[in-house]
Amino acid sequence: MVAQLKPLISEQANLTFERGSRTKHEYNAGQIYAMADAKESHNLIAGNAHASLHRQLRQKPCRVYRRP
Repeated sequence: MVAQLKPLISEQANLTFERGSRTKHEYNAGQIYAMADAKESHNLIAGNAHASLHRQLRQKPCRVYRRP
């Protein structure tokens, strides 16, 4: 039995695919993998970390960005 190789997907094809998708995917070495949804606890921790950094860096030459 011979394993079937999946065709590699270009970065541009991945971007086009991702823009039209309702779920998030990871692109790695020409392959696309579905990602699990973030849990509420993860979103809460990430939001609190962002707010804390933003508050601490106010009036400084730094900016805090969150990933969409």
